[in-house]
Amino acid sequence: MIDNFTYDEYRAVLELAYKHNVITSFNRYREGYKDNQLILRHDIDFSVEMAYEVAKINYEMNVDATFFFMITNSHYNCLDKKNRTLIKCIANMGFEVGLHFDPTLYADCDFAKHAKFESNIIESITGVRVESISLHNPSIHGQMFNIIGYNNAYDAKWFSDEVYLSDSRKMFRNKNIKDFLTDKTKSVKQVLFHPIHYNTTALTYTETFAELVVKEIETFDEELLIANENYFDQAKNKRIISILKDRKV
Repeated sequence: MIDNFTYDEYRAVLELAYKHNVITSFNRYREGYKDNQLILRHDIDFSVEMAYEVAKINYEMNVDATFFFMITNSHYNCLDKKNRTLIKCIANMGFEVGLHFDPTLYADCDFAKHAKFESNIIESITGVRVESISLHNPSIHGQMFNIIGYNNAYDAKWFSDEVYLSDSRKMFRNKNIKDFLTDKTKSVKQVLFHPIHYNTTALTYTETFAELVVKEIETFDEELLIANENYFDQAKNKRIISILKDRKV
């Protein structure tokens, strides 16, 4: 069902999921609920703007979800004015905003303390308490743990090979999405869709990131045009993109 990772395909998947499940977030999951529950999860590894695009589709399709943002991310800054606004908008749409937590940054392993600190920052943006955490790249660093007081996206009750589906690296690891979404034998399932993977048109995995880099350069260019007179004068003749193309970067 998802071959080209377009927004249209994503909408089709949500429509199918909606027909066969109660789509929910981690903080609204109900233990023992009679109907099949599907937890929709989004880890934001690269772009708040692309998370916002997916949030708008979710809102349009009337489905719930949890968006996990990373305070320590090297690709975006949650406290940037534009990103703060978009994260707040996602929260105002009614979606859960959680913490995407990277434990490898902390040598002391006092993860509860650090998760609380990072959660406080997200709460300062949304005005809503952080209730859920997803670990960043646990399959790489091998650390799986619960933090008291938070829902853990990797808790066994909703994370196992039988009940979990992810589009990691634009692959579904030989799982059939349609069969997974329509399976009525599981009382709870979890699906992870990364917003970075989806676009208006079909892109290869590497083209996905190239597109992101181009957008970042364009943003950088726009900011310099406003704030830097010297750059503004020189950019009349050549912009950053043109320079990079000339150098075949």
